[in-house]
Amino acid sequence: MKLSLDEPNTKSKPLIMVILLALACILTYYFHFILRSGIVFSQFYYIPVIISAFWWKRKGIWVVFFLVSVLFISELISPVDPLILQVYRVMILFSVSVIIIFISERIEKSQIELSESEEKYRNIVETTHEGVLTGDIDGTILYVNQRMCDLFGYKKDEILNHNIFKFVDEDKRHIFVEVRNKVLKGEKVTFTPEFRKKDGSTLWTLAQASPLYDSHGNHLSNLFMHSDITELKKTQKALEDSHSQLEKKVEERTRELAESEEKYRTLFDKDPDYNLLIDVDGVIVEINKALINLLGLSKSELVGKNFTELGKMEPGYISFILGKLSLLLDGNVIEPFEIRFKDKNDDIHWGLVHITPILDNGKIAHVLVIATDITGQKSAENEIKTSLREKEALLREIHHRVNNNMQIISSLLNLQKEYVREDETRDVLQDSQSRVKSMAMVHEKLYMSGDLSHINFKQYTEKLVSDIFYTYESQMDRIRPIFNLEYAELNMETAIPLGLVINELVANSLKFAFPNKEKGSITVEMKTKNDEYTLIVADDGIGFPADVDFKKTDSLGLQLVNNLVNQLDGEITLDRSHGTEYKITFKELNYKKRLDINNTVE
Repeated sequence: MKLSLDEPNTKSKPLIMVILLALACILTYYFHFILRSGIVFSQFYYIPVIISAFWWKRKGIWVVFFLVSVLFISELISPVDPLILQVYRVMILFSVSVIIIFISERIEKSQIELSESEEKYRNIVETTHEGVLTGDIDGTILYVNQRMCDLFGYKKDEILNHNIFKFVDEDKRHIFVEVRNKVLKGEKVTFTPEFRKKDGSTLWTLAQASPLYDSHGNHLSNLFMHSDITELKKTQKALEDSHSQLEKKVEERTRELAESEEKYRTLFDKDPDYNLLIDVDGVIVEINKALINLLGLSKSELVGKNFTELGKMEPGYISFILGKLSLLLDGNVIEPFEIRFKDKNDDIHWGLVHITPILDNGKIAHVLVIATDITGQKSAENEIKTSLREKEALLREIHHRVNNNMQIISSLLNLQKEYVREDETRDVLQDSQSRVKSMAMVHEKLYMSGDLSHINFKQYTEKLVSDIFYTYESQMDRIRPIFNLEYAELNMETAIPLGLVINELVANSLKFAFPNKEKGSITVEMKTKNDEYTLIVADDGIGFPADVDFKKTDSLGLQLVNNLVNQLDGEITLDRSHGTEYKITFKELNYKKRLDINNTVE
């Protein structure tokens, strides 16, 4: 918010001031030379003095000097008042100007600080992970941050000034009405609304609603903070469905047991799962055939015996099951759990166990234990894990061997340089060696990292550029590398061509940007925004020739750069205004997608 005296535009201010000063001069002439009075006319001087101080701050002091000059010149031509009175008026004019300048600068400083504070908190709101929304008492949306737009799937102009009901199904709107009424009473409300996104899918959020007031305590609007809990809701729903299915199965079995003893025994005995009925002390009351066959004991040897005395489970699992039974007897619902036990041949089995209370007159009389044998699933799971470890080791070894082979190729190129006399041929071999090293370094980073599909591109780039500088060691005392790299994990499909691009551009700068042994720097910079990357390679040397099109050149290196950028599905631009600056924008390549495209073409 600006002062009202600042409202005229820049062009009109001098004109207004000239008019005021001209009017002051006219009044001075009229009062001084016609009326012969030096008191009344000088009061009008305050108007331009005050306005100039507000408009131009300290620069506005020239108006005071001008008016003081008019006063003294008028007095010299035709004296009216004593000199001391004129000096007193001048001091007042200067004092008024200084005070107004001080006040206006303080106000301007406060406005700037307020603007910066507003911008700071606006940035916080715009970049927070929470969705922020404000609305009036009727539900019209007054403000929404980018996170909330992303959650809804709409642009800001598609949300602002629309009622919140636009994004809520009709049968869910009553929740917002109830929340709004509570907020109007000054309450802070936490609730879980359900929205309809632009693509038709459902969005659940954990929302906090609170009122916003002005400095006088008047209700302005309502503030809503939203956290996306859609995935949590889906997971909760899946768990509820799974739990519901499990409860349904247990209820069905329990009902069948109550309806018919014969049906119960048939179901109990013929069930391929291991069924065990125990009392609240853990004593076996009933056991089915599947479990009898597993243990290799007769029914008479098992019934009446405590299950902890069977000797088929490790002590840790026995304590674990006793803890579950204790919780069940306390009225808790027990989720399925896994245990390990032995059969009659002491072979290890895994079971997924469900325990269900059997009630008698409202009290737990027995506990039904149903164990599903998942030994085969566990074995398959272990085999998959072992296979994955073997494949990971194999892939790591492949990267290691590829790196070694490329290092051998690099060494052979280096040896070949020693037997070549022509400088052009040596340069070609050296460029080829650098390209091989840039590719080998990717495989080296992959087999040394925990993730065999991605590398830390920041570390890779810094080492690659350092190696290139070492290759041109004669330049190291004059040219320095500058890195400004954000952390990024890139896959091999993207890292190899990007490394080759950096190798070509940095090598070109070292060879051609500083021809007369000038000092300078080469900057390598990479930024990320969402899923898009921007790579900048720049130098402050003599610059790229203006008459050469870098996309249509005979240079093998630049041809390679353009081809690699096309391979990355990226774009490259050249800025020659300050040295040479290449800017490349691209996205990480999807290897599976590329394979699918190749297969389609074939």
